[in-house]
Amino acid sequence: MENLFNPQLANYWLARIYDMEKKYPCLLDSNENTILSTGERVLVSFFRSLAYWDGNIRLLVIDEADSFLDKEKRQFFNASLELLSSSVTIWKISHWDKVRSYDV
Repeated sequence: MENLFNPQLANYWLARIYDMEKKYPCLLDSNENTILSTGERVLVSFFRSLAYWDGNIRLLVIDEADSFLDKEKRQFFNASLELLSSSVTIWKISHWDKVRSYDV
């Protein structure tokens, strides 16, 4: 993650991953049934995309990924997308009426 984001964003997302591991230790055990909130599912999908990220990716399509994120996570999510947009085209579909830059 350090290769994609500045240290503050990388540390923020790593802390969210660790928070989820503490909250749901069974995430590491596929035999357990865990019910994640919709926002947590969005974050897991986002983390998966980062885990498999490589330099050949040229387009990232995001559909309503910020709908179920709280204000803080939405702000960091948008700041992350802004940094990624320097090297990849991002199509973001969202019902939030304001698009703005986030300096995180």
